[in-house]
Amino acid sequence: MARALRLVIPSLILSGCAVGLDTSIPTAPSLADTNWNSQFAQTTEQGENWWTLLQDPQLDALIAKALDHNLDIAQAQARWRASRALINERQHDRLPAVTAHASYNRGGSQFAAPDGSIDHGISENWRLGMQATWEIDLFGRLEQLARSAQARSEASADQLDLTRQAIAAELARQYVQAQGLQRQLALAEDDVRSWEHTIRLVQAGVSLGRELPENLDNAKAGLERAKTLVPQLRSDLQLARLRIQVLSGGQAGSIDTPLPSAKAPLAASLPLGDVNAMLFNRPDVRAARQEILASSHEVAAATAELYPRLDLAGFIGFFALRGSDLGHAARAFDVSPAMQWPALRLGHAKARLRGMEAVADESRLHYQQVLLQAQEEIQGSLQRLTQHQESLLSLTRAASHLENAHERALTRYEIGAGAYQQVLENQRSLNQTRQELAMAETGSYLNVIALYQALGWGVAAPSPTK
Repeated sequence: MARALRLVIPSLILSGCAVGLDTSIPTAPSLADTNWNSQFAQTTEQGENWWTLLQDPQLDALIAKALDHNLDIAQAQARWRASRALINERQHDRLPAVTAHASYNRGGSQFAAPDGSIDHGISENWRLGMQATWEIDLFGRLEQLARSAQARSEASADQLDLTRQAIAAELARQYVQAQGLQRQLALAEDDVRSWEHTIRLVQAGVSLGRELPENLDNAKAGLERAKTLVPQLRSDLQLARLRIQVLSGGQAGSIDTPLPSAKAPLAASLPLGDVNAMLFNRPDVRAARQEILASSHEVAAATAELYPRLDLAGFIGFFALRGSDLGHAARAFDVSPAMQWPALRLGHAKARLRGMEAVADESRLHYQQVLLQAQEEIQGSLQRLTQHQESLLSLTRAASHLENAHERALTRYEIGAGAYQQVLENQRSLNQTRQELAMAETGSYLNVIALYQALGWGVAAPSPTK
């Protein structure tokens, strides 16, 4: 037996070279150059905690709480810990499994007596010691499974990063929307007060016979329309604050106090590095790349199933026919090498291999899809941000012109030199433009958030203890 193993094992090891491994990563075209870099501040490094660029301490504190207490992040961390445990399990599969062993056996059987007759008797034995089994990894099956577990753990870590980025971006979005709603609410309340002031002026004009009664009705109708916007904005603001509480795991504290106002950021002040490098460093792209590696290692492990498997079992301890005989004189050991080959189940092994190859093909296609989606998100966010800021500038100028026009029209009307209809039209246009400007400023912030989320801009990792 030993001589046979010495002849067979080297040939099997050499044949193990047939177990191939394809870890090739599909390539993707670079993002088209559309002269974005000239519109942004230049940087050579991808920073962490991108929201600090917005220079809002309250937002910084809320996101810090969310990263520590958000339940989606906690679940992603649990999945990552489970993946790390699987690595340890796969590593231990490559080592001998040693277990303590104690057994007692009692049974009856027939046997031939010295005189040739058949007799029946009771036999028993006692066994105590250490038992070991070890799969000798001739064709790398266990090694490939361990590497697959390592790659999937890396993918799980990337998914954790992706979750942290998504939560930070979502909280920033809700926070900015709450700020925008607060600005809109303040404008709506100003609008109500403005209409009330207009009503007083028109009412005085009606009393003096200088103004028609229908103008007073028009002003009152404008007041009622302005009032309808206030409760809806208050409701939306409370919902945004409630969402912030949920995202922070209920740790946001009281956020009913007025949120600080913020000016819309300009693209020229925002850092933008190597967009193509950031594309491949996005957490979802990294995770998809690790899934390719994991599935490739699983294909190699399934290929190894087509070849013989060598197992080694052994026992060292004591063996006795009576329990009282267990001792130094009852020492025993055995070594049992065994070779298995699924000769009659090769169809099953080949089917499993085809399945693993299909999974590997799927992972490569998924990687290409993730890359294309990432390119779309980056290009779209850059395009929306730059174009939106042009619209924002035009709205800002329009609001300024309307404010001047309304002030002049109102002044003329108060001194009796202007028509009420002009005041009414200017007031409606001004209030509408102010609301549009507030929404545009909020949209500008949302575009900044979408840009850095699309770029996969870093979120500082927690300490290992967390």
